[in-house]
Amino acid sequence: MPAAKRLIRKYLATVLMLLLVPAQLLALEFSEKIVVKVPPAVLWEIITKALEGKDNGVWPDSYSSVSGEFKEGGKVTETFSINGLTIDYEIDQITEGQKLRYRPRPGAPMTGESFIQILPHHKNSELYWHGRYEVSNFSFIGIGIRIYEVLFFQQLRKNLQAFKLDI
Repeated sequence: MPAAKRLIRKYLATVLMLLLVPAQLLALEFSEKIVVKVPPAVLWEIITKALEGKDNGVWPDSYSSVSGEFKEGGKVTETFSINGLTIDYEIDQITEGQKLRYRPRPGAPMTGESFIQILPHHKNSELYWHGRYEVSNFSFIGIGIRIYEVLFFQQLRKNLQAFKLDI
């Protein structure tokens, strides 16, 4: 059988399976580490200011709304858009200067959580970011989120590594 016919049959079988099988969840997981040439306290301030919606030239996103306080035990609610897709997040665990957890709020096209942690790394800092989300594999949202995540971290890494302290 020619390769073109095999490819068409494989494609049609995949489409048929997607139509007949109930939608399942697709897991998206990421772990990123970025070494930044600033002390941990400074990196924490850079990250929290960016998450508060204060543009410091580091964060690749812009938020349409931010409410709450970045403090120990505080909660922060954020809304931002990704190419027309609006997502509401809640930062619900904050350990001042060290770690925070955020999750999509109910109604988002995905479920899960992410952690941002600031770790000492020699005389510098390391930003450790880990997350796991589930989206319906029947939608293209999962693919879009994965592409967005890759582009986001590429830009964040570039911005953080280029960051200069104004001392």
